[in-house]
Amino acid sequence: MPAYESGDFDPPAPVVRAKVFGPDQTVYRGVPLLLDTGADISVIPLDVATAVGAVIHHSSVPVEFLGGERMTCAQGDLVVEFLKYRFQGRFLLAESAYGVLGRNVLNLLLLTIDGPNLLWSA
Repeated sequence: MPAYESGDFDPPAPVVRAKVFGPDQTVYRGVPLLLDTGADISVIPLDVATAVGAVIHHSSVPVEFLGGERMTCAQGDLVVEFLKYRFQGRFLLAESAYGVLGRNVLNLLLLTIDGPNLLWSA
């Protein structure tokens, strides 16, 4: 079971280190993605999507974040891979140091979040 990460998170949080692939299979390794069961959708850092050459689609649909901030986010067609799983689709893109795996991905997994032991598994 992977351990929670504490470097950028206080309190520690479950984080996936993923590979993100662009349309020509250019890969960006070690992308931190927070496992967020409260998020409806998944978000990839914009700089990662740009680095792998994703085709970026601009959107006018607003997204509301936990703090109440609303903004429009671009979208990109990407492949996200971690552990033995591979997800291909359109992901939201945001200027952020880490991404988020939301319920659109997490609901496809048998996910265990073991907070007392700071471990998670899928």
